[in-house]
Amino acid sequence: SSSSSSSLPRLPSPSFCRTAASLSMLTLASFTLASAGLVADLELPSFGQTLRVVRSEGFRRLASADDWADVIGDPDCITSGLYFDPTVQRCLSCSEVDTNAVLRSDISSSDTQALEQGAFGQCKCASGYVQCPSGQTCTVDDTATKVTEGPFKCLQCPTVDNSQTAPTEDLRSCLPCFVDSSSSNTTLGFSEDTNDCLCPAGYALSERSDSGDLLNAKICVKCSDGLLGASQSEPSSTYVCGPCDDPERMERDTDTGECVCKTGQTDGSNYVEQGGSCIAVTDYNSVNTRFPVSSAKSITFRDLIDGRETMFENSPFGETLGVDSAGDNMKEVLALTDTTRTESPTVSSSTMEWLYIRCSADCLNGNATACQCVSNLCVLMLYEDTSTVCRFLTNYLYEGRETINYASLGSGFGVEGMPWLLYQGQTALQIVSDASLTWKYTLADDPSGQSDVSNTLVFWLAKYSLGGAWLGWESLTDQLDLCLQLGGTSDGPQSPSSAWRRFASSLVTKCTVPLLNILKCGANPYFYELFIEDVSGALLPVPVRILNLIKDQDRPNLNYDSSVWSRQQKDISDDVLVRRFTLCDSMSGRGGSSANSFLDSSQLPVVFRWAAHMLIDVSVRPDEGQIYVPVLSIAYAEKKTANLGDGDLTHVSFKAEYSMDASGYWTVMLIFFCLVCAATLFLTILRMYLISCRYPSIPLIVPGGDLNLFLPRLVLQVQVLLSTGLTLLFWFHWLMSMYWLVVFKAQDAPFILLPSAIYGNNYEPHDALMITTLTLVSTCLILDLAKHMKVVIFLVDWERGEPTKAPNPVQTPMPNYGYGMGQVGMGQPLFGGQAGRFGGHSPPHFDQQTGSMSRFGDAQGQAAAMGATNSEGNGNFADQGVSAWRTLFVANQLNQRLSSTRLLAPITWLCMLALLEGMTWKNAARWYPRFTGDDNLISSQFNPFLQFALGTSLWLAIIFLQLVIRRVASVFIGDELHDFVDICSTANVSVLLLDEPFHGFYIHGKAPGGRGELCHSELSTQLHREEKGIGLPRGLTLDDCQTFELYLPPDLSVQISGGSPMHFRQMLYQIFGGVNSTLLTMKNRRPARPEPQDVAEMTRHRCRVQSLVDSLVHAVMRRANDVVQDRTAAHWFWGLVPQGGVAALRQPIFWKDNIGLAWAACLAYGSEIRALGLGLPSGFEWHLALLELFSFQMTWRFQGSITCAAAVAFLVNQTVLTLYAVLGSWRLAHTTLINSIFFVGAKPGAQGLLYIIVFLMLVIHEASS
Repeated sequence: SSSSSSSLPRLPSPSFCRTAASLSMLTLASFTLASAGLVADLELPSFGQTLRVVRSEGFRRLASADDWADVIGDPDCITSGLYFDPTVQRCLSCSEVDTNAVLRSDISSSDTQALEQGAFGQCKCASGYVQCPSGQTCTVDDTATKVTEGPFKCLQCPTVDNSQTAPTEDLRSCLPCFVDSSSSNTTLGFSEDTNDCLCPAGYALSERSDSGDLLNAKICVKCSDGLLGASQSEPSSTYVCGPCDDPERMERDTDTGECVCKTGQTDGSNYVEQGGSCIAVTDYNSVNTRFPVSSAKSITFRDLIDGRETMFENSPFGETLGVDSAGDNMKEVLALTDTTRTESPTVSSSTMEWLYIRCSADCLNGNATACQCVSNLCVLMLYEDTSTVCRFLTNYLYEGRETINYASLGSGFGVEGMPWLLYQGQTALQIVSDASLTWKYTLADDPSGQSDVSNTLVFWLAKYSLGGAWLGWESLTDQLDLCLQLGGTSDGPQSPSSAWRRFASSLVTKCTVPLLNILKCGANPYFYELFIEDVSGALLPVPVRILNLIKDQDRPNLNYDSSVWSRQQKDISDDVLVRRFTLCDSMSGRGGSSANSFLDSSQLPVVFRWAAHMLIDVSVRPDEGQIYVPVLSIAYAEKKTANLGDGDLTHVSFKAEYSMDASGYWTVMLIFFCLVCAATLFLTILRMYLISCRYPSIPLIVPGGDLNLFLPRLVLQVQVLLSTGLTLLFWFHWLMSMYWLVVFKAQDAPFILLPSAIYGNNYEPHDALMITTLTLVSTCLILDLAKHMKVVIFLVDWERGEPTKAPNPVQTPMPNYGYGMGQVGMGQPLFGGQAGRFGGHSPPHFDQQTGSMSRFGDAQGQAAAMGATNSEGNGNFADQGVSAWRTLFVANQLNQRLSSTRLLAPITWLCMLALLEGMTWKNAARWYPRFTGDDNLISSQFNPFLQFALGTSLWLAIIFLQLVIRRVASVFIGDELHDFVDICSTANVSVLLLDEPFHGFYIHGKAPGGRGELCHSELSTQLHREEKGIGLPRGLTLDDCQTFELYLPPDLSVQISGGSPMHFRQMLYQIFGGVNSTLLTMKNRRPARPEPQDVAEMTRHRCRVQSLVDSLVHAVMRRANDVVQDRTAAHWFWGLVPQGGVAALRQPIFWKDNIGLAWAACLAYGSEIRALGLGLPSGFEWHLALLELFSFQMTWRFQGSITCAAAVAFLVNQTVLTLYAVLGSWRLAHTTLINSIFFVGAKPGAQGLLYIIVFLMLVIHEASS
């Protein structure tokens, strides 16, 4: 149509149609190459022309146009006189096609059309030959020849009657040149220059009649002025004799015969060439005056990855969740204020220069395709509001047009008569809250046959070429996933194209893509509009959020709101949402000295751009199973080709997320958290009060100052505070996560979906809880270890011995047991004392009227106990005549149990590894609405809430099962803690453990027969009598109870026969003060080794402790009816103390421990809560198990490997228990005054080392893979 035509779209010109026909043949010719995978689609930089471009390997560093040509073909073939064969990708000679074939002289290495055609496009037959294509029949010299091999065959035109014949225009046959000087149709004969007949000036060749049949000879016909396709003044061999394709705008040049734009017309209808078309000067001026092409072609690229590759690696759409967002954030890099942006090159775009005026002018004249072209140019500018082409679109083309509601598309407002590029008259909140979609989505595998219920979203793409040509509809599969489209590589499995479209199946696809593949993709950019299909089949538009979009010198789509209580409405309100987008673009950055550079396919772009990260965000409405219209978000990245090297890769990602407004959930969780804090405060106050009651602040003045024999009360109170908060926080965290695992995985109708991960802020509270809990449990474990290393342990040997004269230590040197600098030894292993010797038999005396000290019982032998030997080591030892091996045996048995636990870490973590990794139960933690599924499940990412809930639930189940098995096994094979109590009774040794100055535990190990030194027969007889129930009771009382929890009065004193009352606590501190002094003396001596007097001194200290504890226990035995008491279950559960606390006591309290396990609170077992016959850890072991669990959870959460996580958890267990064993052994030796060289089992055994080695191998294997 003319420039003044109506708004109907202009039809393609005849020349355009012929070009399309030629290209269709070209496409057919390249079919064979395409089937071999050797070619890739490229669009010629002109309207609608599509051709094939050869893939060439061995790319060099792209730094020039010559290198750019290397992407398309081998430029060295043409310059070497050869042609490039794309089938074998080699340079060949045209003579191999036909002996009379030669290389065409009118092609170059940048002629992509000729290159992709191979010999057919690059070779031709020599002069005087007919070029007969393969499969065609040609007639030469009355002989018909059909070509069956090769792309073509050259047949020489014969000489007839001494005159050379010439090939016809279609090169199918030969005709003579008509020569008759008397005729006006005569030719000038055959011309060697043109290889055809030659016509006089002003004439054109003709070889067919009006009916289309070939004439007998070629003739010349006179052309009217302005119709000859050659010079009007020179002879020629042209066949063209007709008007230009667009005679209204074009005319033939009289010198060349080429069609050019009309200029200098008297009627004012002057035209100017723009983009290969003739544009009326008035149209040109109407566009260029207000929106000049000089500014339109200027494009600034602000988001180069050059030198900032790692900053563009992570997606701005929740690439990392919660606190795992440390490092470079692409959202921050895209900000215009980012200081890392050192270069923003401006390119004079030949693409803009070629297309802008042409498309704009044609759009003004009602050409719909041209309007689409202008819209695409604005998309290439990323909708920047100050760009000339976008201002022309919005301020000129949209001006005066009505805003219309696209009711047929569900909702949305555009501009009448123009492509729907921008949303008009709607806020971003209104757009993203579009509730037009009527589908009801379900999480069930079977939608139950309901017509309006589905479990899969269906999307469609409207596709356009750069020139605005409509390319049809495409069902969306993997078009948006550049990893699949461009041959990306990834460490993880590639997700199926339909995976993310399964409702509630959030997933992330990340990979690295060769930049050269992106460069080639951008040479033929397609433009898309995304739609979602509704129940009725209607397609509803999907809005697009481009993070790089600039408006008012800012990027409003970079939303930073981190609130978990809303849908980021504050940040969304200023968003600019659009309709159209592209994935790759190598055209807008193509420079050049003129607009014609656009046609040069070998022209290397200065900058190219691609959609580095994309997100499909699907938000569920409050209505059951219905969603808002999804939103597509894109973040583009750019690269300078001057910095592009062979093999360079870049990171791209595609993410789909289904989410729901989680503000209600967080409100409820906040309320529960406040309740947890209140419960923590209440329980902490209660437990601190109980500590104050059993650990009153009563100063004790002893020589040498405070020995720090026990842990300070303040430290215990801090430990109680942290332990209480830790336990309640853990159960709160687990229940909070279990809510998501149960509700999300079990529901069919989408009652609630997992919180959004777009910004990661919804998972910051979860990560904060994990980090806080890990910190608390680590601190608690350190305080627990400190408390346990302050436990004072006494071994009371009840055996009676016969004292003998000790040898003179001067005459008989004492053996060296390795005491010295850095040793833990306490002196010579000491031998058990006699109860009769240290404990008296006088009636007990208890005076309640004394004010500051209560005297409780007495014992005999104080003189012997307190002065067993002099400083020189002369005299009788108090423990002579009794074997030390029973005491050593009991000490070793206790030492081996110090670091024992109820739970077996190898079993726990091997089971976790087998279930999660081996049986793939880990997939239940993926962002997928079912516990099991197909490839869609495997390709979904892990959700932090589901990870924690699944891992913790399995862990709880495994440890509970271990506790049950342990309890059942104890019925048949016994329990090692009960066995230890039996050992004490057999060995005739009692154990007193004080974990605080006035609180501790007692194991009554006095043998029923009063002796432990028994022969085998005597021991068997005694055990046999006990089995029949006729033996003497073992217990401190008649009910046979052997284990007790004890509370001591602060002013407790014991009476030893023959001496004055001794204050128990003060005497204890004095004894250990002497121990420390003796050890310091040995340490400072040079050489650092004990002398006989040191051994004697340590023996004296040990005997004093024995006498002190012996007197206490004998007094308890005599007053058992008053001292030994039963304890209620409530007392055990709450850990209550005697009424009024220990300060109100006038005698010790021994509470019966009928279970026989309370004393294990001083071991790695820690305290426990009894429930249904099971002992549930609540002390040291509970804290250790939690530390293992959170080490596992943190490793799985942030490192991603279950194998590594299990290995880390196991190594944590082994490290802590090994440290406990070493320190505990030292403490046991120190308080029992037994040399540690007699201890075994303080170091990790071979089995533990084997476990460690195996897990380390697993870690190494996981890291290497």
